[in-house]
Amino acid sequence: MRLSIRQRVCVLALLGIGIVAAADAQTTPQSDDEITGSIGAPASARMLPLSDEERSHIYEGIMRMPNARVVDVDPIEPTESVPSTVPLQDLPGSVEREIPLVRGHKFVKLDDRILVVNPASRRVVVYIPRYKVMMQ
Repeated sequence: MRLSIRQRVCVLALLGIGIVAAADAQTTPQSDDEITGSIGAPASARMLPLSDEERSHIYEGIMRMPNARVVDVDPIEPTESVPSTVPLQDLPGSVEREIPLVRGHKFVKLDDRILVVNPASRRVVVYIPRYKVMMQ
């Protein structure tokens, strides 16, 4: 059986898609704890890919919360763990509805920044410095 040029191109394209999908499956962790086959930090240590507009929406939503506690702790950098002594607060419902990527996450409000935290690992996944939001 002889394949036409068009059929050969389709077969090659499908093979290429299969190879890319297989490579992606090997490098994308299936859970926060699984890093087998991946290069770089585990998923729980990665920052969430949010736009500046989404970061502003989170910042404004938290700033409008009259009972959001400001925590005084040593500096916490992106992807670091928040100490277990620091209380995590629930994100405003409006923020979770508008930005599904942060559903189930918590936050810590500091004097000069907001930290969105993965509650399971307590790692910072969104870091919003006040100066960046105010410049927009």
